[in-house]
Amino acid sequence: MKNSMWKKFLILVLGFSIAAAPLLTGCAESINAHASSVSQESDGSSDTSDEPDNKASGEQIDLFGDNQYGYGVGIPELAEKNKMLVGSTWPDQMSKEIVSYCGYLEKQMECEVDSVRELVTTTLSDGSEGKAIRIANDGTKNYAGAANLITGFTALSPGKTYTMYATIKYTAAPEDAINGHLRQVYLSTNQDKDGLRVIIEPDTGWQTYTYRFTTPDTLEDSTYFCVGADSSSPFLYAGFEILIERIQLIGDAPEDSTMNQTVLADIKEVDYSGFGLQIDEDGTIMLNGKPFYGMGVNFHGPVSMRMGDPNCDLDIYFAKLEEAGIPYCRIMFGIFYDFEVSTYLAEQSHDKLLAAMDYVVGLAEQHNIGIIASLFWNASAFVSYFGETLDELADPESEGIKLQKQYIHEIVGRYKYSPAIWAWEIGNEGNLAVDLQECAYIGNDGKKKVFKTETLTAYYEIIGAAIREEDPYRMITGGDSAPRGSSAALHKTEGGSWSPTNTYDDYKQALAWYTPSPLDTVSLHYPELSLIGDYVQMAKELKIGLFIGEFHADPSKLFLNPLDALSPEESPEEAAEQKSWFEMRDAFMENGVQLATAWCYGRYAQQHEDNTSIEAGMVEGVYQNFYQYEGLKEANAIYVSEGKTDASNYWKSVTMAIHS
Repeated sequence: MKNSMWKKFLILVLGFSIAAAPLLTGCAESINAHASSVSQESDGSSDTSDEPDNKASGEQIDLFGDNQYGYGVGIPELAEKNKMLVGSTWPDQMSKEIVSYCGYLEKQMECEVDSVRELVTTTLSDGSEGKAIRIANDGTKNYAGAANLITGFTALSPGKTYTMYATIKYTAAPEDAINGHLRQVYLSTNQDKDGLRVIIEPDTGWQTYTYRFTTPDTLEDSTYFCVGADSSSPFLYAGFEILIERIQLIGDAPEDSTMNQTVLADIKEVDYSGFGLQIDEDGTIMLNGKPFYGMGVNFHGPVSMRMGDPNCDLDIYFAKLEEAGIPYCRIMFGIFYDFEVSTYLAEQSHDKLLAAMDYVVGLAEQHNIGIIASLFWNASAFVSYFGETLDELADPESEGIKLQKQYIHEIVGRYKYSPAIWAWEIGNEGNLAVDLQECAYIGNDGKKKVFKTETLTAYYEIIGAAIREEDPYRMITGGDSAPRGSSAALHKTEGGSWSPTNTYDDYKQALAWYTPSPLDTVSLHYPELSLIGDYVQMAKELKIGLFIGEFHADPSKLFLNPLDALSPEESPEEAAEQKSWFEMRDAFMENGVQLATAWCYGRYAQQHEDNTSIEAGMVEGVYQNFYQYEGLKEANAIYVSEGKTDASNYWKSVTMAIHS
């Protein structure tokens, strides 16, 4: 995170400057004991366990010196003053100026109430009763402030490594907002030179997050740790609750410590020319030299989940796919927000990212599951990181594009040797931003302009060429949605008119725009049921592959039915949703769509709010939208029985790059 962003954050959130250094003194003490904390078990539940021995071998940092608000060490049997913040040792009186401050509690737009910040007695991670900081909002719509800073840290030294442990329980808002952006909670600090952030997972009970960082050579005047929303928008969607049980800081672990060391897989560089999905000259999707038909799932988060918790066990997710004969999944394989670009650039978090990818690809190899790897889910992240405009997406010499090429060189160059990588995808639904006045931006020339289809096409050509240079064989797709019904009119008028609606040739032209060479497969998300046959024919005429990257039931038929509480017999709404989903699935099969991918698998954290989440007992035996899991299982069994898939022989013939 850049210091300028933090300064902006502090201005917004604090509203005043804290000169804490004269008030506080630093000291350090070695504590030779195990520290109790919460770890996430493989089933996603929380359990109490010991941290590794070397956790306590570093210096326990005196967070608050001798001021009267000293907090105690937070390990119950070592609850001494001045070591950390923790349940039973939170002070009854808080000092905003020295200890903690929460800015922006105000409600926004039509949210009914302001947020609250208070000290509460609650059930802690070990089951005991104790104190925790609570930041919450009881509203049901729009946004409210959720920025919280723990301040007054003066014991840090420049150029040294520290490890923070924070035990936090975060309950998410009841619904998504702006693609989840206003549901994210972070643990971060203004003294982290690499800008690494830890994303706090919602709805998983008490969790202890490990945050390891190295301070810059020159420190900010005061140190702040933030537990709250994104600094650029310190709000969450209404209805959230954040409980902070403890924050512990340990400095300068011994050089021989293995704590948080990242070990990367030794990738076997084998002949990969026959690996993955490949497109023949007629646009047929091939696997192992034969036409391939299959239905998969979107499994959006495994790399992010493993990044957030290096001990997160995801084996059951892949095992369930293997058990059902679901042959592949589409995964976000990289950076989403612009501020996360620093995660790739910083040495420590860079290796952590690769280790997470190693783990996920290794599991896919182990369970014979293909991965469609989506490299740049958010197309603008890299150019935005450098302060560039969307104009630069079409400039191969822009800083953002050059860094994306570097990313491709490393990530595609590393994982092309794995038979689990079936295809490369550039991004997600970039076409939904084109030719719209609503998505206008200020360009390099200072003028307001529409993000044009031509810019997106040029971007695909640049990124596609970089991928093809690393991997001459596998399928490449853009990751787009189905064209808007008036895409031709919008393009012609630069967003000025939504009429007339598209003709057959207009739709076909849109598919061609989204698949410039070297892309060889068009991606369509949520195509209209009535147009599926036409899309299949258009792809044949263009001699490109057709990939349905996302689908679910007709949006008007989606029904929120947490944990499958209501059967179709009990609920006409659930019956309508299931009928619509199977109509869509069957239309793909009947019209010869080779790849169709359901949204979305493994969104356990949103089981009570995401009516498209497919759960199959991966976590705590939870089942939701299980009919989709069974429907995909049935479809793939039919493909096998009809000889339309050769995945089994494919896996027998390949050499694994990671899993042995």
